[in-house]
Amino acid sequence: MHTMKLLHLFSNWRWTGPAEPVTNLVSSLHNSGWDITFSFGQELRAKSSILRHALELELPIRTGLRLQKHSDLLKNYHDIQHLRQWLNNHHFDIVHAHLRNAHLITALAMRPITKKPLVIRSCYASEGPLGLREKLLLKHNTDGLIVI
Repeated sequence: MHTMKLLHLFSNWRWTGPAEPVTNLVSSLHNSGWDITFSFGQELRAKSSILRHALELELPIRTGLRLQKHSDLLKNYHDIQHLRQWLNNHHFDIVHAHLRNAHLITALAMRPITKKPLVIRSCYASEGPLGLREKLLLKHNTDGLIVI
């Protein structure tokens, strides 16, 4: 039986509004037997960071991506290249992008990949994703959308 491989990408390091439900979801899926990898923005000096909570919950984290909250293509270039390597080497079934920048990085990293994983996007604004860029990103690079 094939175990689903799921990569969660959260483009922030702060323990703010969406961080707790994301971490709870990752923890619940991990404890249910899913093959989970969790990656998020890194800020090692912060007292209230996702890293601290993920370590406390013994979640399978992977560092190496910067996953900044706000998109900047020059700064995201590193993440796009590294994520493309991860996707090619680990063959995830699903990439769950939490927040817009994680979704953008995922979409750009997957462009040259032939065997693409499903992409799920979670949005934590009650009105859902807004604007033309969001609509295009969702239309061409998303298999499912969750609005919290």
